[in-house]
Amino acid sequence: MMKTKGIFRGLLMAALVAVVFSCEKDEKSNPTISWSNPADIQYGVALSAEQLNATASVEGTFSYMPRIGTVLEAGAEQELTVNFTPEDKGSYKEVSASVLINVLPGEPEITWENPADIVYETALGETELNATANIAGTFVYTPELGTVLTAGNEQELMVAFTPEDTDNYQVISKTVLINVLKQDPVITWEQPMDMFFYMGDPQPLTEKQLNATANMEGTMNYIGIVAGATVLPPGKKELQAEFVPADADNYNTVTKSVTVHVSESAGIVTDIEGNKYHTVQIGEQVWMAENLRTTKLNDGTEITLYDGSRNQIPMYLWPDLQEGIKYQDAVGASYNWYVVETNKVCPSGWHVPSREEWEVMFTYLVNNGFAVGDGYLYNDPNLPTVSKALCSSNWNSANIETDGAPCDKTDSELINKTGFTALENGFTRFNHGKEDEFDNYYALWHSSSKRTYNRSEVIRIYGRSSAIAFYDYTEDHQIAIRCVKD
Repeated sequence: MMKTKGIFRGLLMAALVAVVFSCEKDEKSNPTISWSNPADIQYGVALSAEQLNATASVEGTFSYMPRIGTVLEAGAEQELTVNFTPEDKGSYKEVSASVLINVLPGEPEITWENPADIVYETALGETELNATANIAGTFVYTPELGTVLTAGNEQELMVAFTPEDTDNYQVISKTVLINVLKQDPVITWEQPMDMFFYMGDPQPLTEKQLNATANMEGTMNYIGIVAGATVLPPGKKELQAEFVPADADNYNTVTKSVTVHVSESAGIVTDIEGNKYHTVQIGEQVWMAENLRTTKLNDGTEITLYDGSRNQIPMYLWPDLQEGIKYQDAVGASYNWYVVETNKVCPSGWHVPSREEWEVMFTYLVNNGFAVGDGYLYNDPNLPTVSKALCSSNWNSANIETDGAPCDKTDSELINKTGFTALENGFTRFNHGKEDEFDNYYALWHSSSKRTYNRSEVIRIYGRSSAIAFYDYTEDHQIAIRCVKD
């Protein structure tokens, strides 16, 4: 009996231990995790404590999936999970929780500043349409490359940017503003040929001087000038033109000025053909201020037009400086020696000057303040030049390479001070069956003097220096003529 009681007591104790142990196991609780769905984020934003911010009711550690720093693809309701491990593992269970997050497509960053102002008729180019983005993609501009905008301020330029990765980035646009300025028309107006003022026959300004043109349609007005009525007094006078474009929305009204040199004429002489020439008095002499243009001798005999031969007969030609009548008026004709030899080419009461008569004129100019010391006279470097006082203000600037040329801009108050109005007329000569030689670097005039039986003396102002000198030319050279009064 005693033995049976001991066995029963042992079984009872074992059962009690099992029950107690079982009760202890069933007493572990679930911690409470608090975690709400995070606010939407954009693609490119890495997961951080702002999204992975779960809290628990007890101390412990959190393990997130995906991990902090992860960049999610764009998409809605993506799952974030956390596993929580309590510090008191004896009392609390490991638990997990999930939330959902929306990852919106990212917005690319476009860099594009307002372009610099452009002028009307400037097509939009890469200088203006130069947006960049922080990711790869394509740009479409409105207006497109090559568009010409009308004039106006703060005009919108827009670009639409489509990223290569359209799954994760948005298509976006950006607008900038550009000012399109009115364009200035271009007025072309060459300096008018030097003019003359003669009280006995005042010559008004005409289309010869008032011939400005513009590169577009519009109206050209001459300020303070009435064509056919305004007469300029001697001196340097400024003429001003105003151009009003027909398209005033896109073009400005512009002005341009030119200067015309007006010399005082001593009178007018007329040749047998009715050509009129102004004259100037230099010392005691009276000279034509223009080169001869006649095609007849003063007895009415026709002068033969130069035919490219060396025939020993009087011949003339028009220097091929510029097309049309303009240079026939300004530069005149060129003649061979056989015209001079007739003694009939100048109007009655006038003649071709001899070398000595040219020298009288030069001496007067040197002695009366018309000379400067930057050249030489008669090939003598010790004698000052008088070329500036003789040459026209229209002397071809293309032939002026250095200071000291006849009509460079130094000592400008002397230019054409005499009113002699010399221009590069050049010369033409027979070239033994080849194309005739023509040289327009010079102002050349015949004298009535000869050096040898077949070479005449010619006065020359060289276009690339300020030299004045006498040279001998063969009789077939076609050269200009100035007449001096008997």
